Amino acid sequence: MEIQENTGFAPWGDPEAKPLIRFQNVTKRFGTFTAIDNLTLDIYAREFFALLGPSGCGKTTIMRMLAGFEDPSEGEIFLDGENIAGVPPNRRPVNMMFQSYALFPHLSVWDNIAFGLRRSEMARDKTRIAARVEEMLKLTRLEKFARRKPHQISGGQRQRVALARSLAKAPRLLLLDEPLGALDKKLRQETQFELMDIQERTGTTFVIVTHDQEEAMTVASRVAVMDHGKIVQVDTPATIYEAPNSVYVADFIGEINIFKGHASPPRDGFCEIAFAEGLAPIRARAPEEMQGEAEVSFAIRPEKVLIGPERPPELPEGRANAYRGKVIDIAYLGNISTYHVELAGGQKVKVQAANTRRIQRRTITWEQEVWISFTDTAGVVLTR
Repeated sequence: MEIQENTGFAPWGDPEAKPLIRFQNVTKRFGTFTAIDNLTLDIYAREFFALLGPSGCGKTTIMRMLAGFEDPSEGEIFLDGENIAGVPPNRRPVNMMFQSYALFPHLSVWDNIAFGLRRSEMARDKTRIAARVEEMLKLTRLEKFARRKPHQISGGQRQRVALARSLAKAPRLLLLDEPLGALDKKLRQETQFELMDIQERTGTTFVIVTHDQEEAMTVASRVAVMDHGKIVQVDTPATIYEAPNSVYVADFIGEINIFKGHASPPRDGFCEIAFAEGLAPIRARAPEEMQGEAEVSFAIRPEKVLIGPERPPELPEGRANAYRGKVIDIAYLGNISTYHVELAGGQKVKVQAANTRRIQRRTITWEQEVWISFTDTAGVVLTR
């Protein structure tokens, strides 16, 4: 998988903006194992940036190099234009919030937040320390829990204590290592929005490491998708979801249907994709880099596919891709249902549709013959 160079990003429409963090041709090896392979990446001030990928892809190694716990084997890392190679962790304007939170069980919430301040340049100024702690308590809505110990508060409140302690020294950069992994799903979703609100209010640059796609897509202004020590795509969540640049990214982010086929030369920006399994050709928008015939993959999200007992008449003539199939499975998820449809050639397609009526009155059921359809701009054609 080739790296996608992170160029041309202009935060908030400012083409003159300079990155706060720059990785320049950074490689990190552990013995013979290459954890990070020739990484080039820019992260800008006030961004909420997510490093997303499966376990072992290198995202935590990137974070540890930023924190100063690891040094690059090759290349340079710049923080606000200065090379930070060799700068110890305690001398960097960087703080890190660990997955375990690492709170001191014998200290109160107030004292946990004050811990780093008492070892900083304001150590002798108790008034400043108290004011800063109170500010952090208010920011994280923990005022009434200030005198409690960590075991006397909930998991979500402990997460906010760890965040308040990390922000107390006003770092330029805050690193979050799987910060919501210990929370249940509902609390995790609520806390995601709290993190976004706190990041926006403080203006601190956040870099989060996660393998949770939904989490990265929710909180981040930009997402870097990683694979085997390389960044394969970095862009806004919407672009990564709607316009993945490879089969790997398309398959990693969310639910998707992928078909391999042979594309005809583009004509008027579109191509016909033929399949060996008996599926009728798909008409789709051709990628700009495709000039002639090519082996490609066609990817389409389940929610972009329509399903019904009859071929939908509202699809534009000549722009519709419509196929008959049979429903072989249904997953009811409350607001939506996912239908697994087997087509005549044996291919299986996932289709998602909103549940606008009660489940007992569902119009599509198991083993039913149906039509699935989508427009020629609903999916993406991928050449790698």
